[in-house]
Amino acid sequence: MVHPGTGDEVWFNQADGFHPSALDPATYAELMRLCGSEEDFRLTVQFGDGTPILAEDLAAVRQVIRTEARPHAWQQGDVLVLDNILTAHGRRPFSGPRLIATAMT
Repeated sequence: MVHPGTGDEVWFNQADGFHPSALDPATYAELMRLCGSEEDFRLTVQFGDGTPILAEDLAAVRQVIRTEARPHAWQQGDVLVLDNILTAHGRRPFSGPRLIATAMT
């Protein structure tokens, strides 16, 4: 996709998270039992022409995302603003007390 404001080519989708290969084995097995096929999962992805995306291809995408990730080191009072199209973002596991408020425009 081309960013509408900057003209940059961007990776703007969630194939890496919604592909069945992102599931843990127990969840995958349960969904297969309930649905019968990956195509019937509530969340799944494929190419625009219906061709399956190989798990190996999504593994390579996930590796690039891990390599290029730049975690924010939160400090009290921080406000983080990002462009939802230009910036891939996500969450990492966390434990302990915290309060994070999110607003989208």
